[in-house]
This record gives sequence, structure tokens and C-alpha cells, in this order.
Amino acid sequence: MERPGGVDGMTTELMKADLETTVAVLYELPLKIWESERVPNDWRCGLIIRLPKKGNLMECGNWRGITLLPVAAKVLGKVIITRIRDTVDTRLRQD
Repeated sequence: MERPGGVDGMTTELMKADLETTVAVLYELPLKIWESERVPNDWRCGLIIRLPKKGNLMECGNWRGITLLPVAAKVLGKVIITRIRDTVDTRLRQD
């Protein structure tokens, strides 16, 4: 049986089904991770799948790999990237 979503099996559709709960969890969980500076072990793994490109699929070069990560890990990653980008942009504009 194929697992939906990433390593944790969570999909964005599942998270959208109950937005109130999802927002509460996605607020508390990354906050705890940020404060403890400890990322869950499940978030350190990704599920690599291959996707076909155009052309002869018998050739290895006509496939590409993508890594499916837990959705919550992507949310935390986006928060971190945004914070870093905003800080860097502010400092770059000062010069």
C-alpha cells in the first residue's frame, strides 16, 4: 500500500480538513522546536520518489528525484527562511 504524503503520511488535504486544529498545532509545535532547538527525528528523513520527465523513460536522464518531507517540517522551514530573509534584506538595504 502506498503512503500518502511524506514520511509521516500527512497530506496538505488532511491538514486543511480541520484548519482550526492544524493552526493550533502548527503554532505550538514549531514554537517548541524553536525554543528547544531540537528537531523531531521524523523530520530528518525524507521519502525520495522519482518522477518521469519527457522522452524515453528507459534512459536514467529522463527521470528526476524529489524528496517528500513532512508538511509541518516545511512550515517550520518556511518560517525560518522568512525570518532570515527579512533580517538579511534589512541589513543589505542599510549599506
